[in-house]
Amino acid sequence: MDCSSRDATSLIWQFKVGHEHTGVAGWGTIDISSSNPSLFRRVSFLEPTLRRSNYKKIQKRQKKDRRHKLHERKQLERRAKADDIQRRQNAFPKYTIKNIDEAPPRLIEAVHEAMQAIPLAPELTDEKLNDLKVAKDRGFSQTDFGLFTWASWLGELIYRELQSRLQPALLRRCDVQCVPTGDRAAPILLEVRHLESVKGFVACSPLRPTIDLPSGSYTVAFNLRDDDHFIRRLEERTVAVPAAYACKGQVFLSLYRWQFFDPIVLPNGQYAARLWNWCDPQIALAEVWRDLLGEQARVTGSMVRGAQFFDSDSGRAYYLVGYCPIDESEFRNGYAILKTLLTPGMDNTPECQIVERGMDTRQRAEMKRRAAQQTMRELTISEDFSLIRQYHRSVPQVRFISQVVFGPLAPEHTVKENDGRASGASGD
Repeated sequence: MDCSSRDATSLIWQFKVGHEHTGVAGWGTIDISSSNPSLFRRVSFLEPTLRRSNYKKIQKRQKKDRRHKLHERKQLERRAKADDIQRRQNAFPKYTIKNIDEAPPRLIEAVHEAMQAIPLAPELTDEKLNDLKVAKDRGFSQTDFGLFTWASWLGELIYRELQSRLQPALLRRCDVQCVPTGDRAAPILLEVRHLESVKGFVACSPLRPTIDLPSGSYTVAFNLRDDDHFIRRLEERTVAVPAAYACKGQVFLSLYRWQFFDPIVLPNGQYAARLWNWCDPQIALAEVWRDLLGEQARVTGSMVRGAQFFDSDSGRAYYLVGYCPIDESEFRNGYAILKTLLTPGMDNTPECQIVERGMDTRQRAEMKRRAAQQTMRELTISEDFSLIRQYHRSVPQVRFISQVVFGPLAPEHTVKENDGRASGASGD
């Protein structure tokens, strides 16, 4: 007998017994309140709680209960996730897309999709989300955090989303610039620019820059084939962190805005265009540029307004990016196609011909090795500008230019506004 419980009032003992036929445990009771407790006058054998015939039913009921609890838990998780998505979308500011160059509809559609995905990005922490909510309520100009920092951060997310939505051939010909504004209705302005496709992988700026050669004036275009060779060379010579969104935007704007293509004949007799970029007084190379330019160079502009420059009475200071050999086969179509970018010191450049004159094979190999390391990143890290100074003695590496080197940020034609959805909130 297994005494399990006792009712103190009625002196009823409950015990666990086994059925004599089935062997299934049940509960029995004995009333010991009478004068003769040894007599089992009132013994009742309760119905067994577990019968073999009911075992499967109980299992099914338990399984159904477990399934119901699991369903309820998943419903709560889905509801919590939906509430979090709604909270993020409601806090994210509205945006407006400005289609500067009548970019392809697929590009504009991809930008919309990217903006819809950003509120759900794991990089958008609650802290950043609260800052964006402040910008949504008051505008970016009324907030305490840096506009450039937010523009770069949002631009990085947009560029990452576009990489998974656009083909590389289209992505390398476009740029989306994120511009925080003080407009409370749409604090984020997205300016979409696009290089015109001329022929296959060849593209040119909507500004239609030209270069004057002895055979005539031609529209300048860029050869963007060969696994982005031209763009990668340009990134190495103009920006310190090529993978960053801001640096990629700077390279694109160079291709977009370049107006001054300085013609030159390379040592092998081929025509080429010299590319010049503005000297930034805020970076490491400003030291050597200031020495080479002389006392007439003075810093102008303002970092608050966007940029600073070295200026003089004879023009603005620019450094030599490199030489772009011209594909003369497209002259008949009116285009001068820049095939690649040769940085100073490479084979078939004036620096290579002049500086390496009189050197033996070992010395030439060493000069070529050093020339290959003259990227903006390596120069910023090493701060070794001796090769630039050596080149400058024979071939100017920095000079003042009075002509307009960079054009405007948009063509003169009217900018096409967004398609209606652009001004809607990405979470509405």
